[in-house]
Amino acid sequence: MRQVTGFSPAELVHGRNLRTPEVLLYEHWVKPQETDSSVAEYMFDLINRMKRYQELAVERMTEIQEKRKHWYDKNAVRRKFRVGDQVLIIVTSLPHKMAVRWTGPGLIEVNFQTPKIILKKMAKKGDVGNKKGFRYKIYQVNLLKPYHQRPEQINLVISESREKLEDESEGLEIPYPISDPNVYDFEGIIRNSALEDRLSSLEIDALRKLLGRYQRVFSNKPGKTHLVEHDLQLVSNEPVRSKPYRTSQRQTEILKTELKRMLDLKIIESGQSDYTSPMI
Repeated sequence: MRQVTGFSPAELVHGRNLRTPEVLLYEHWVKPQETDSSVAEYMFDLINRMKRYQELAVERMTEIQEKRKHWYDKNAVRRKFRVGDQVLIIVTSLPHKMAVRWTGPGLIEVNFQTPKIILKKMAKKGDVGNKKGFRYKIYQVNLLKPYHQRPEQINLVISESREKLEDESEGLEIPYPISDPNVYDFEGIIRNSALEDRLSSLEIDALRKLLGRYQRVFSNKPGKTHLVEHDLQLVSNEPVRSKPYRTSQRQTEILKTELKRMLDLKIIESGQSDYTSPMI
């Protein structure tokens, strides 16, 4: 029995089910009574039965189609476009469905208030159409989506005197650690701090003493502590060996520089272990 029609194909075509082995076994057990009827009565009953099957099947199919349409359109969004809107068009002539590509943008010229819209788009090389280089074509709304143009970027250069820029930036400088990890002149940052316009001499001296006292805290050099230790709990005693990552020439130079710096600071050290790291 099909779920859509509610009847088996044999019932819709022949007016009765096929006599399968199960049906024959059932008839052998039950032994239903056979009614004698003429050929005219049998044909009349068969025609009425098949007509009733057809009506019920059509009614059932309509109900199932409405349910499936409601489920399919549950998350559907109605697309509305106006004349003059820019849209993208999906390319339908691709080798397979996974190769989705959008082209455009196209300009809406006529909106029929139906699922069809006339678009104006740039003509391809070799197209026979408008002399101005445009061609018009009718598209389904389902093949379109709105095109949002990116804001234009304008490169603006303002030429001002260096003295004026230095005057405006005066008083805004505060002592801060240099973000470059290869520079460690923190004392120079303290000496060059310009806060005379906003702080008194006593406050500046107090700040200098504070930064000088805790310069190891504000330094870019990583420190060490003896207050806590970290133990690595291994899952098994079998060494883990991983292949190194593939890196470009630029990344390799950066890694070598960083490893040398960590070795100089005694953060890491060379070892003779069976364990390997994909980075080091």
